[in-house]
Amino acid sequence: MTPVGRKTFQWDLVRGVCDGAGNTLHTTFALLIAIEFFKSSDQLKAMIASGTSVGMGVSFLYATYSHCLIGRRNIEAALPVFISAFCFFGASSARDEVSFAVLAFLGNLFFMVRFPLMTAIYRENYLRENRGQAFGFGVLVASIGSILVVRLGGLYLDGGMERFRLLFLVISAIVFCSGLAIVRIPSKKTPRKSFPNPFSYFTILGKDKAFCYVLFVWFFFGVANLMMIPQRLEYITQDRYGHSLSPGMVALIAGAIPELVKILLVIPMGWLFDRMNFIVLRIVINVFFGLYMVVYFNATTVPMLAFGSFLLGIAFAGGTISWNLWVTKFAIPSETAKYMAMHTFFNGIRGVLAPIAGYLIASSQSIPMASNYACALTVISCLMLAPLIPKGAPFDRKNGDAPAESS
Repeated sequence: MTPVGRKTFQWDLVRGVCDGAGNTLHTTFALLIAIEFFKSSDQLKAMIASGTSVGMGVSFLYATYSHCLIGRRNIEAALPVFISAFCFFGASSARDEVSFAVLAFLGNLFFMVRFPLMTAIYRENYLRENRGQAFGFGVLVASIGSILVVRLGGLYLDGGMERFRLLFLVISAIVFCSGLAIVRIPSKKTPRKSFPNPFSYFTILGKDKAFCYVLFVWFFFGVANLMMIPQRLEYITQDRYGHSLSPGMVALIAGAIPELVKILLVIPMGWLFDRMNFIVLRIVINVFFGLYMVVYFNATTVPMLAFGSFLLGIAFAGGTISWNLWVTKFAIPSETAKYMAMHTFFNGIRGVLAPIAGYLIASSQSIPMASNYACALTVISCLMLAPLIPKGAPFDRKNGDAPAESS
């Protein structure tokens, strides 16, 4: 690594641990509290689940205007994280389901807004040869932090769901520390520019047909995954499906097991990302997402649920690397933030619609039936990606004629 890369790596590890704790709010605890404590309606639960997606959807606007106003990506990325921490702090004292849902939604939204800026930082500060592995270590420590918080938090909530207030206070403080760590990551000061038209980002879709096609295909497996995320908790907490697990067991099955598997595999997945044909890697990841849906949402025993979560952990290990860094396989360095902004924008759209679709199908039919639809979309995505395998992505290592990257 370069000296800048080493400093980035050190502070990104701190950021990763703190983010791991923050991730438990939108992956486990916010929905669990809405379901078990507030007995929230499906509409409010869907709103909480869509918060991260709305944040991604508006991230291209934030990335555009914050860079014009501030001009230093680390500050721009840290600011919404601080706001997210205050929203979660407010949610800890919410007295009704609506207040809690709104604050949890806003906390999740601001937590995700920064991602185009973070990807640009990684592109600028890490070398292509080890970018996936370096980022993978950040994911690894994030998973460790997530496992510790989700397991201890789940056991703590076994003593009473009303104890969530202290849990949210502690996690909001950790999220605030994540913002402080991001501020310490090196980033060059750029001159302020006049406000551009953020919608000019969409011209990328017409210029880069390969990127546009992969983005289109991403819609199918993105919808499949996102529509089932809240259903993972619903499936194991409802008597209708024969489980009704305790908060501690819910946290273990839905939170700790996937994160533990991700810890074991995220570095190898980062190594594969740096060296493997990206299209092949993405198809392999999608296959594991499909297998998890088949096993988990048809499980009749706790060991089957655990095995489904194990498969999900494998998919998460590769999916986290690929989701955060895949645009570096298509964009030239100066365009990385714009490409990532387009990715997060469309991810935000499907992320708002998918949980709603998941709840509609689950309520009108069943959660296993919703998983069947999701699995079908995943299979379609694999078939649509297959024709791209021979060429791969422009910045795959095998493509020696790809434009050189600055380091």
